[in-house]
Amino acid sequence: LEGDEFTFKVEGITCGACVSRIEKGLGKVKGVLSVSVSLANNSALVRLNRQCAGARTVITALDSLGYKGELAEEGSRECPQDMRRRERAKWEKMLKQAAALTIPAFLIAMPLDQIAPVHAFLHIRVWRAVTIQILLLVMLCAPVQFYVGREFYTAAAKALRHGSSTMDVLVVLGTTSGFLYSIISVTSACFSSRAQDG
Repeated sequence: LEGDEFTFKVEGITCGACVSRIEKGLGKVKGVLSVSVSLANNSALVRLNRQCAGARTVITALDSLGYKGELAEEGSRECPQDMRRRERAKWEKMLKQAAALTIPAFLIAMPLDQIAPVHAFLHIRVWRAVTIQILLLVMLCAPVQFYVGREFYTAAAKALRHGSSTMDVLVVLGTTSGFLYSIISVTSACFSSRAQDG
């Protein structure tokens, strides 16, 4: 095939499905003649018709697919292992942020609730069916769901815009359903006749 070859470093490639999705997605871009994605090297070799598309076109297309891409410079010092290390550091930071909030939430919901004086304090009603325990759990869990988990929401939105269902979509559906179910249950309890009587 005629055209110019470009190598792009791509962040977020985790499995064969990612490889297939990127190749299929980039293959639909006008001016892209061929695409070969390497899971081992976290890279994409793209042959372009320069009259129709350029490197920026590919980077934009990768972004819309939910992946961060950049043109690999000749003689670039960052190897695939460095890229994976950087990505792992990002996820480790998110894990620590989530753990800092979910561990206290677990303690409040389970072990501490078994201690009689703590139980009595946690179950003091603030408003109707809303107790101190519920307020604390919402304050601890909402940031994990929507701040720490924002990467999943962003990637899921991009995937859905392109009519594909990825693991990000499944994670968002599952966790959001659970979170909203809890909020709806509490809200419903607040407006039940029993809660109003209490």
